[in-house]
Amino acid sequence: MATTGYFMITVEEEFYRNYYQNVLRDLKAVPEVDSIQRISGTYNLLVKVTAPMRVIFVANKILPNK
Repeated sequence: MATTGYFMITVEEEFYRNYYQNVLRDLKAVPEVDSIQRISGTYNLLVKVTAPMRVIFVANKILPNK
């Protein structure tokens, strides 16, 4: 049974200006990522994931990204 989770991500200002496409490419490379939406406010991205086991394993793949 798969688990669906959502991550709200803040992209640092320097990456948001200069490397935004790289950030998106890195997130899309994670196989469990279903969709990425730009949002405004405190967070910049809303990422929907489907994890085959536990969402924490997906979080561990996403967190190390700059």
